[in-house]
Amino acid sequence: MSSQDDIFKNGEADQWFARNREVMDRLSDSDYVLSHDIQLLSGWLQPARKDIHDILEIGCSNGQKLQALCRELDASGVGIDPSGQAVEDGNIRMQGAPAHLICGTADALPFDTGRFDLVYFGFCLYLMDRRTLLQAVSEADRVLRTGGFLAITDF
Repeated sequence: MSSQDDIFKNGEADQWFARNREVMDRLSDSDYVLSHDIQLLSGWLQPARKDIHDILEIGCSNGQKLQALCRELDASGVGIDPSGQAVEDGNIRMQGAPAHLICGTADALPFDTGRFDLVYFGFCLYLMDRRTLLQAVSEADRVLRTGGFLAITDF
């Protein structure tokens, strides 16, 4: 039996991106800044803005929200997503921005321990296989610096 993670790694992530790309293409970065979750998150984090230099968004799709967060918090960012198509699209869109995307999953983050000041799960936890969910949270904790911020927006 295939796990939810296997299904996403073997094509569903790209299919999700293809189904949602038209809507995402219509939205500009300024629309994402005004999205409820990004507006709340960046507002809550403004008092700590000077302490946030590196952001990781897990489940970033093509990185539009990550790019908005980086701009709002004057930070650099990395996004990770299982969709190679979304990652490719985002890296093309973000040329010259202080952010880049990589293809991967939350249960095996390819980053050094304590690297990020903010780790953000943006509407992706509900898609993760329950068998790897705790590993994903553990990995997020591992790459988050001591005293850093963990943000979760989801259903």
